[in-house]
Amino acid sequence: MAIILIIAAIAIPNLMRAKMAANDSSAAASERSIITAEVGYFAAYPTIGYTNLLSLGSVLNTVCVPSTATACLIDANLANDGTPALSGKSGYHFTSVESLGAGAVVPNQFFTSGTPARRDDWYQSVLCG
Repeated sequence: MAIILIIAAIAIPNLMRAKMAANDSSAAASERSIITAEVGYFAAYPTIGYTNLLSLGSVLNTVCVPSTATACLIDANLANDGTPALSGKSGYHFTSVESLGAGAVVPNQFFTSGTPARRDDWYQSVLCG
């Protein structure tokens, strides 16, 4: 019994670090996807400019039909910040906000971020693009 407890005491922190690394890696990949989708959206709809996160994907549990409101450039899970909506994805909450630069008539800049869903020792990275 004591041997099992010693092995568990060694293994559990390693498993938690592995989970944290996997979530950090997933969050970085999600940020890259959001940035790529924003650039694609801007190229496809230059008269509209950059857009919000939901418009880059689609509403949950619906068939995505490309349009300015649902561009289908990212999956619905990421576009809605998790399933259910706003619950986070892989331990992070994602957002993308468009804004007008000086003299612009359409949003010509955006800010995207991935912040930890929980503020504790397991999720420490904050990702911004």
